[in-house]
Amino acid sequence: MDYLLFLQNLREACPSFINGFFIFISEGLVSLLIVIPVLVYWCFDKKIGLWFLFNYSAGYFTNQCVKNTACVYRPWIRDSRLHLAKEAVSSATGYSFPSGHTALGTLVLESLAVWKRKNKLLVIICAIGIFLIAFARNWLGAHSQYDVIVSVLLASLVIIINIFIVHAIDGRCDNKLGKGQKISLDFLLVMLGLILLTALMFYLNLKNYPIDYDLEGKILADPYDMLTDCYSGAGMLGGFLIGFLLERHFVKFKIDVSKKLLLLRGLVGIVILLLLYLVILPFIFQGLGEHLGHILKYFIVFFFITFLYPYFFVLVEKKISEKVE
Repeated sequence: MDYLLFLQNLREACPSFINGFFIFISEGLVSLLIVIPVLVYWCFDKKIGLWFLFNYSAGYFTNQCVKNTACVYRPWIRDSRLHLAKEAVSSATGYSFPSGHTALGTLVLESLAVWKRKNKLLVIICAIGIFLIAFARNWLGAHSQYDVIVSVLLASLVIIINIFIVHAIDGRCDNKLGKGQKISLDFLLVMLGLILLTALMFYLNLKNYPIDYDLEGKILADPYDMLTDCYSGAGMLGGFLIGFLLERHFVKFKIDVSKKLLLLRGLVGIVILLLLYLVILPFIFQGLGEHLGHILKYFIVFFFITFLYPYFFVLVEKKISEKVE
């Protein structure tokens, strides 16, 4: 804990805008990064965008599974000399190890760096971004150095594994599993993914969690609260898998349309997505409780990204093309 104590002393000696900067890096920037895989998928490269979104959803859910298996308390719980920066209180949810914010930052920026690996400047910028996000979580006192290091490594492993999965699906897009078989490879993999996701959620809900109390008799980490981010991750991955499968078989949108249509597609989609995420879904699900509300919210968001919006813009663009002709 000496490292975190050192950073805490620096934090307390620095002006408040430094904390504001690191809050923006680890929360604001991380939240905005989802725009990158979404726009890549809708407007630039469908296959790469698919891989981006798979990395994001599967990587975050994997991070939460590890987090709720290890059940490592936050630094300030393990050492009373430490305390969390007040600006980061609302975002320091769940257990500590590994870091969820660092995972999301790594999943997007490392994916971008791998995709554009020939652009050395962009690769360096992405590496600096990952470092800043990880360091910000340490600076704010939300995570130890081990939390962020393992988070980067775990996210990198997911990215590598997903390369092979996406290539396998892409290579066997319309093929059958064998002679006389009617189940496509993508359908089989999605069903296996949903079964695994369901099994892991049962495991996370039924496993034993540590129950410890502070001097006032308050529980240090309520297992119910610790599970909330797991439901968010499950919603992301479930929405992605089902949306991906439906789009692949019933929409099959193309990127090779006019630049004006791509620009319109991206702008309209982002506006709708922001309204859906920030206004509509929170209002609809406000009375459902943390777990059900989170899994439904994130399921709908990723289902919208992968299937609903592509279905919508394909219909609209088809009508536009017909009018032009």
